[in-house]
Amino acid sequence: MLLNIKNIDVAYDDYQVIWNVSLSVKEGEIVALLGPNGSGKSTVLNSISGLIKIKNGEIDFNNIPIHKFETYQRVGVGISHVLERRRVFPYLTVLQNLLLGAYHEKAKAEREKSLQDVYNFFPKLKDRKVKLQIRCLEVNSKCLQLVED
Repeated sequence: MLLNIKNIDVAYDDYQVIWNVSLSVKEGEIVALLGPNGSGKSTVLNSISGLIKIKNGEIDFNNIPIHKFETYQRVGVGISHVLERRRVFPYLTVLQNLLLGAYHEKAKAEREKSLQDVYNFFPKLKDRKVKLQIRCLEVNSKCLQLVED
């Protein structure tokens, strides 16, 4: 089992929002977590990535119990979380956003290969990488910043 969530309860302070949720994902499966606004989808994902602690239950990833791990430790075993908000880092270029995804030591070792894989999958990103974008910033005086996009 790639991901196994067993009977988790989650609360924000004293307000419980998730009761006894279980979910299993096998390797190679594509799973969708569906529900209306406020039903707990984001809370379950935040629990998996460690952004919020669970009150009860267990979360295993690749048969490793991760529910007691800190967020950065979960990254080390392969958990990553892309938040739903668009443009999480709006002032970074496309390339800087991609490089940020390879922050972990294991990913840094494969960064160039991973970038090539991304560019092969999304060729327009490679085209945009070489364009310069000019932005005018105002901090006491005007300055010019050239940003590789």
